[in-house]
Order: sequence, then C-alpha cells, then structure tokens
Amino acid sequence: MRNFYFLTFLTFFLGSFEAIAQGPWTFTNDNEIWASTGTSANVTAGETYSTLTINGAGNPQIVTTEANVNADLMDYASITLKNNSDNLRMRFIFKDASNTNRYIDVDITANDSEFKTYTIIPGQNSFWTGTINAITIQFKANSANAAAVDTANGARFFIDDITMLTPSFSGILQN
Repeated sequence: MRNFYFLTFLTFFLGSFEAIAQGPWTFTNDNEIWASTGTSANVTAGETYSTLTINGAGNPQIVTTEANVNADLMDYASITLKNNSDNLRMRFIFKDASNTNRYIDVDITANDSEFKTYTIIPGQNSFWTGTINAITIQFKANSANAAAVDTANGARFFIDDITMLTPSFSGILQN
C-alpha cells in the first residue's frame, strides 16, 4: 500500500511539472514570446506589463508561435489586462493540428480603471488538442466583430499576464 501512495504522489508531482511548462507569461520588463505582428499595432515592454497600442490597426493583436501548450492538459486560459479603449471584444485564436485558425470570443469591459482577469475556455473547442504553438490575442470593437476603435489619445491595452490552466481537481482520495 505504501508503494501505491508513493507512485500516486510521484505521478501527480511529475505531472505538475508538465503543466507548469506552458507559461505563465507575466510581461515583466519583457514581451516574453509575444509580438504585435500582422497589423500596425505596437507592443512595448514595461516594468510590470506590456502595452499594446492600436495605432489605427483594425485588429490589434499579440501573437506567438512558440506557446508549446499541451491542449490535452490545459483547458483554460486566464488573461489579465486593462483596456484603455472603447473596444468590447477579445478574440483568442489558435491554430489546430491542420493549421486552421480557430477562435473563442470573449466580451470585455471598456475604459477600465483597473486590471481585470478574463477566463477563456479553449478546451470546449473540439480542435483544442495536441500541442498548440500558435496563439493570437486579438481585440475588436464589439460583438459584431467590427474593426477595433482607435481614439485621438491613443487607445491601448495593458497586458499583465497570460496563464494556461488545467481543470481543477476537488476530489479527495480515500483508501
């Protein structure tokens, strides 16, 4: 019985390391593996978060092709940001095994005074399997997916954290 507990603990412990390998990306003095490619938007690293400035881009976004997320373990994405714009939609885009873009839309608040955390559940999408490397976080004006709204004072998104999460386990193992 002692061996059973040891093997159970060892399996859980080693499995935890695999889960930790996929982020978190904390954007402290660094944009980590994220870039603002494909649009005129610009991302710059700051002391505690990165700033994505719209610069007239219709679909401002940050992109990575190096996420290395084990989608069979990670069902959730947690994104902490402050939206200093009028835009109300965030789109989480990933490339599946056939290199096709898939996405999940999330409503966000506009003109925030504080950072907010949004939870996205890509695990609900049947194409969220295997290793996901290409992820894009894109912003749009509204639920009609209109192009993002820029303002004269320079609309921005302050991105503090992107973390991939596993489903939580709340059961108790009994003998």
